[in-house]
Amino acid sequence: MIQDTSADSEAIFRGLVALGTALSIDNDEVRIAGAQVFGVKEALQTIKKAASENRIKQVISEIEGFFS
Repeated sequence: MIQDTSADSEAIFRGLVALGTALSIDNDEVRIAGAQVFGVKEALQTIKKAASENRIKQVISEIEGFFS
């Protein structure tokens, strides 16, 4: 089976954009749950290591800003 990596990276990018949108809600509980319950920071690091596209790395950097 041949994988379509462009479709995979598009799905990852769109998912990250959705995550960033959810985290942008002005509610500390959402950010705390993301960090402590769902392990978002760790997941972002895993994706960042495997990411080859700059747009994915950029959106990850923006999302990480919500946890600073």
